[in-house]
Amino acid sequence: GKIHAMGHDWGANIVCMASKMRPEQFKSIGMFSVPDPRLFVKVSASRVPYQFVRSWYIFYHQVPYFPEQGLYGGEFLRKVLPKSYLNYNPERVELISSTFRDMKVVKGALGYYRSLFNIVDGIKLALGMASPDTEMYVETGALTVPVPTLALAGKHDRAIDPKLFEYSVNDNNFPAGHELHYIESGHFVHHEQGEQVSSLIQAFVE
Repeated sequence: GKIHAMGHDWGANIVCMASKMRPEQFKSIGMFSVPDPRLFVKVSASRVPYQFVRSWYIFYHQVPYFPEQGLYGGEFLRKVLPKSYLNYNPERVELISSTFRDMKVVKGALGYYRSLFNIVDGIKLALGMASPDTEMYVETGALTVPVPTLALAGKHDRAIDPKLFEYSVNDNNFPAGHELHYIESGHFVHHEQGEQVSSLIQAFVE
């Protein structure tokens, strides 16, 4: 049957694109802290250009070797993650950072960013050799999200400007319906305001 799918950050990207590829499988989606990836690029370029500065790490993570060395062990994250929260929990930050003692975790995390610039798939697409899934993914470049969407943005998010939501979440881009809420938090809305986020999800899907 159809599902409700909620995602934060990369999870938000995934549920947005999945709902475009298979809208008949979804009752609704939730995108938390990061808007639809196509709208992210469009709005950043046209209305919030300094978002590209905030997103510097996306481009840095394309560089070989150095990102792995910087992230391995978790020390970099111990310094950076607290800035992602309005009121951070030291134990949670340590729990996340400690997982980066495993190089497989490091490479897995970087894989998300490096998949954004997949040159091989781009060449295959240009030559007409792309897989059906790749072709379908490219076809979802339409800016509209075809299922009801719950959008949550952290008011004090230092990584993603909340204005990206203000300028992108509207009837034109979300014709199936939408709700937008600004949460008193940093980037991790579900960590800092878990009860509020849970209540919003429950009200939205009922």
